[in-house]
Amino acid sequence: MLSWRTTGVPILALLAVALPVRGATAGAADASAEPVVVRFDGDVQPSQQDDVLADAGYTLVDRLPGSDFALAVPDGGAQDPSPLIDDVEATVAYRAFGVPDDPAYRFQWHLPAIGAASAHDVTKGAGTIVAIIDSGVAYETSGPYVQAPDLAGTRFVPGWDFVDGDAHANDENGHGTHVTGSVAQTTGNGLGAAGVAPSTSIMPLRVLDAAGSGTDFAVAQAIRFAADNGATVANLSLGGQGSSSVMRDAIRYATGKGTVVVAAAGNDGLGVVSYPAAEPEVIAVGAVRFDRTRPAYGNYGSALDIVAPGGDSSVDQNRDSYGDGILQQTFQAGFSDFCLCFMQGTSMATPQVSAVAALVASRGVSDRADIERIVLESASDLGPPGWDQQYGNGLVQAGAAVRAPLPSQPPPAEPPPVEPSPVDPPSEPVTTDPPPTTPGPTDPPPSQPGPTQPVTGGGTPRGIELACPPDDTPASPFTDLAGSVHVPGITCAAWWGVANGRTATTFEPSGPVTRAQLASFVARTLEASGLELPISPPDAFADDGGSVHQPRINQLAALRVVQGRTDGTFAPEAVVTRAEMATFLVRAHDVLAAAPLPAGPDRFVDDDASVHVGNIDKIAAAGLAGGTSATTYAPTAAVQRGQMTTFLSRTIDLFVADGDTAPR
Repeated sequence: MLSWRTTGVPILALLAVALPVRGATAGAADASAEPVVVRFDGDVQPSQQDDVLADAGYTLVDRLPGSDFALAVPDGGAQDPSPLIDDVEATVAYRAFGVPDDPAYRFQWHLPAIGAASAHDVTKGAGTIVAIIDSGVAYETSGPYVQAPDLAGTRFVPGWDFVDGDAHANDENGHGTHVTGSVAQTTGNGLGAAGVAPSTSIMPLRVLDAAGSGTDFAVAQAIRFAADNGATVANLSLGGQGSSSVMRDAIRYATGKGTVVVAAAGNDGLGVVSYPAAEPEVIAVGAVRFDRTRPAYGNYGSALDIVAPGGDSSVDQNRDSYGDGILQQTFQAGFSDFCLCFMQGTSMATPQVSAVAALVASRGVSDRADIERIVLESASDLGPPGWDQQYGNGLVQAGAAVRAPLPSQPPPAEPPPVEPSPVDPPSEPVTTDPPPTTPGPTDPPPSQPGPTQPVTGGGTPRGIELACPPDDTPASPFTDLAGSVHVPGITCAAWWGVANGRTATTFEPSGPVTRAQLASFVARTLEASGLELPISPPDAFADDGGSVHQPRINQLAALRVVQGRTDGTFAPEAVVTRAEMATFLVRAHDVLAAAPLPAGPDRFVDDDASVHVGNIDKIAAAGLAGGTSATTYAPTAAVQRGQMTTFLSRTIDLFVADGDTAPR
């Protein structure tokens, strides 16, 4: 077997102390010493403000000329109410949109270099999984192992330790933890550092021992595990100088299942790319310095695809008083000895590219070839025009990648019929989704009358004005909504962050919705409405591993919003029917709301044979959905994307009306 090792080079200049946070002091800050904004009575003249503040127990800090406002600090004693002061407010912290508030971000020169903050204005990678095939990750506190503090808010899915043969892929080297931080360091938490795709889920797979060494066989096992368990991207910040058949086979297996494989080019300073990066199915990642030139250690050659910041500790080109390494959190001598540490190498460059691939996939790009093409084509060209051996296609660009035109995505093929299950009602026969104003097809009438006679009329669908007041809701960015009756619902759902377009300007309101896609829409609805979803739920189903929506499916399964089939499957590519949508809505509502939806009268004549009839009546009574006519619901018709956003927007409106969710 071949010997494998990490391709990250630790450097001596380690940032082992906490970085200062704005407003922090060496001791505990006295809350009473924080500045406040004082609004004077309109009759107070500027020359009187000092005296008014002093009489009330404040000291002037700054004025706002031409206004009745001033900045002041409360004195040590009690403050006395003054008729000459109309109001006193605490100051409100503001920051630039899209820029993380993590205190070490100012030392992470690599993130602006690849446009990470710009990408976060579009997506942070939710709904994707990046497998870190490395020395493990400090992701849990168990026995001698301690979770890295700045991974506490990072999502993890189950992984495996191929060194010790157990389910706990804990890091004993520190390399894998640093690599993980580059992908998904907990970001925006006011602590430590930031990551490129902070909302992606991490699958920790340990193949390297405490010394940073492993075998091609263990790496091949991990690659297959990642592909079999739904990894969107497999990150390999490791390599060696020889190819092997077991590695080639594993890579082809994974890429054949749709997993993007990204690997480090190597740190030997040679004109040949290391393996497995040199395999044709792998994105081979080289390194650049702060000045966007290749560092002396970086491998290059005909197999190189792209570069990312890998750092160069021998220089301080960005003038921050540290060598230009890549800064993330990891540990040093002991498992609890955490630091914000600079490291350099193609190992550090590789996870940035993996993270950008995850960002692209989170926009709904499911085809591996499309993800890879977007990542490579959106890179910023370096060196001679076009591809070259020093820089490949250029420097990876997260902001450009997530704004690249999305490929057209054909609707999923109609699934085979699924047998009924007592656990989760099955998909009913799929039909062509009719226009919203056209009555849809009906179920065959039951052989015997139902227990109650239908109520004439389909109920009155509720509005969405509480969720999305017309004067406050921004216009839709989509240009393909002409003629759709669902424009208000689409616009509302987009404003709440529930619905994304197929591209930045198109929504495809008549397109179908799969069960997997609906899981993401419903999960985002619950999150937007204030529900905290499980961070790392167990894998619930056996057939959704290749879906970018798997994390959302698992979250809803943990909440019992989805329950799957008796054979352990979810049927993620099955098209959702209007009847199934009713059950999704009822379960989602009842998870968040203080009171469940009550039973409703039997309103429709065409749903009595459906196992979803009770939930159809509930959502009709609540005004979440109407019929396709006064007496029909069309339960077997496929739900359109536009219809779905209307249903979800009405659900949010109901949450707001009942006090379960605060208005925006």
